[in-house]
Order: sequence, then C-alpha cells, then structure tokens
Amino acid sequence: MWLRSYLVTVFWVLALSSLGQLFGPRETAAASVWGFAPGWQREIGFFDVVMAFLALLAVRRGDRIFQTSLILAIVVLTALVGTNHIATIWSGQTSVLHEIFAVVNYALVVLGAWVLAFH
Repeated sequence: MWLRSYLVTVFWVLALSSLGQLFGPRETAAASVWGFAPGWQREIGFFDVVMAFLALLAVRRGDRIFQTSLILAIVVLTALVGTNHIATIWSGQTSVLHEIFAVVNYALVVLGAWVLAFH
C-alpha cells in the first residue's frame, strides 16, 4: 500500500512539474534565478513526463521489485535535484521557487526512504 501511495504522489508531482516546464517555460524561468533556457526546460519536462509514466506503470503493474527499484531511483534523483536547489539557496541568489522545490524534493527523499525501509 505504501509503495503505491508514494508512487501515486510522485506521479502527480512530476506530472504537474512537467506542465510548468513544457507549457509555461517563461513563467517557470521568471520564478527561478536560473534564467530562461527553453531547451533545458523542455528536457526537464520530458524527463518528468517519462518518470511520471514509469510511476504510473509501476502502480498499475503491481510488481514490487519494479516499484522498489523505481522508488530507489526517485529517491536518488530527487536528492540530487533538491541539492541543486539548496546550492542555489546557499549561493544567496534564491527565489521562492527554489525554496519550495528544495522542500518538495527532500520530502520525496524522506518519504521514499521511509517507504523503502518499512514496506
């Protein structure tokens, strides 16, 4: 149950993130200190779409090995992405977007680690 719940949560986080990157790249960039880079934002949006699809696939298939492997990958990736937001915050050039996504990414890390430890 916890594996599925976590993956459904990840699906929604990534699906919503992809919408911002793919359909509102200028607005997303305006909220960030990283600036507007349509190619990078499109790449991140595509990555989010694929990861959201994998999360949905893992929920539908119900294969525990696939689910736990995907959760491990998500924990590692969100730790890295969250760390990138933290580095921006620590640089002194931050915005609310970086602060929110540092929290979102590390929340996914903590929840994912908990799910892996106690599933």
